[in-house]
Amino acid sequence: MAVWSEYTLEVLKAAGWYPERRIDPEPFISVLREEGYEVSSAVVEFLSRFGGLTVTHRHQAADFAASRGWCTEDQFEFYASRLATHFPSDIRRDYERRIGRPVCLVGSCCGKRMLLFMSDDGAVYESYDDILNVVGRNAIESLNTICNNAPRAAVP
Repeated sequence: MAVWSEYTLEVLKAAGWYPERRIDPEPFISVLREEGYEVSSAVVEFLSRFGGLTVTHRHQAADFAASRGWCTEDQFEFYASRLATHFPSDIRRDYERRIGRPVCLVGSCCGKRMLLFMSDDGAVYESYDDILNVVGRNAIESLNTICNNAPRAAVP
């Protein structure tokens, strides 16, 4: 069973999240379905716990950035409905072919440069054009990976 890292809990709580948090995910789900996404029970659960959050965390190159006077923070957010209308379905289908499972957009990371998708088994992937990486096998593992800048595995 995945366990939250201390830092992940710290930044999630700073964004207004708490372990018992539950929202109505329907505003996100209805847009996703309109855009042709298959919304699994894993996605519904994820969006009910994290939907609508914007989380700020330490940038993976924070020390380098600070030495140059650049921003040392990064963000990820779970506003899938804002992004779904702008993402081409043919690229999503390519991701699904590569992963071997249906995926649903759940948010973005790396300052909105990468999109976050969840498969029907709860695994999370990040993408940018042809780049597709496994972030984690479940929500906790994935959020720990993002917050702690852990390595990701590329999907061929």
